[in-house]
Amino acid sequence: MEAHESARSTFVWIAMRRALQEPCIAHENVTGFPQQWLEDLLGDIYNVDPSTTLQEMSSKALGWADRRVRHIRCLTHKTKVVEVLVPWATIAPMFSRVCKYTWRDYFFVGHDDPHLLEELEWARGRKSVGNPKTGFLLPRELTQFELALREFEFEQYKSYIARSPGCCCMVGQNATVHPQTSSQDTLCTVIRNPHLIVSPEHGRWMSARELLCTQGFPVYPVLLQAATSSDRPVCSFNKERAAHHGPRHRTSITRQAGDSMNVNMIGVALVQLFGFTMRYDMMLRT
Repeated sequence: MEAHESARSTFVWIAMRRALQEPCIAHENVTGFPQQWLEDLLGDIYNVDPSTTLQEMSSKALGWADRRVRHIRCLTHKTKVVEVLVPWATIAPMFSRVCKYTWRDYFFVGHDDPHLLEELEWARGRKSVGNPKTGFLLPRELTQFELALREFEFEQYKSYIARSPGCCCMVGQNATVHPQTSSQDTLCTVIRNPHLIVSPEHGRWMSARELLCTQGFPVYPVLLQAATSSDRPVCSFNKERAAHHGPRHRTSITRQAGDSMNVNMIGVALVQLFGFTMRYDMMLRT
């Protein structure tokens, strides 16, 4: 069912492109996406980056301590774009950066962070949390966050610690059947339902807002200041939540993080489309 829903969404997206016919399009998708679809279904209207130049792009290559590998192809309208001045295959490597931090730096709020404490209360209110936690492998007492894990989560947590010491892990995923852990320095790909990513080193899970930070969203004031050198809002988390919207739910935020694309990766694609393509409408304005 999920595959059918994905295909249907893709065909709806293609129909919208054929109807709107924007001058430039950046298409981002997983590496398993059938790239021939773009050429077969849009190739009569758009010049599609040749598949021979297709290359994987990862947030890790841009200097982020997480791994999110995607294919990005740039499409330019055959009658609305004069020419591509610099091809995507040349632009993308120009933004490569060395990563000088690790996934541990994403765990940057304290245990007294109000949003994290809200998540703790949520976790404590779930069923089966009260089961005794035995067989813990680390030489310390369990933290309040670890005590709030469900029985299944705690069993997976112990298994991850034994199998992948020094790594953080998704305790909602079976450690034997479908393990999801970081490496020693790089966070694993954030999936649509990451649930709780727990770090034994920090004794807690990554908050939903911290998870958004791994995708480049400056949801905290200090990150907004660093990114823009101002307090100008650039995402909804930079402003107070309107009263009629109600509180944000952890699950919706984590899904947003899993469904999103790293901001810098999309930024690189937009640099190519808006900075290195010559469009007829832009020529007429000048």
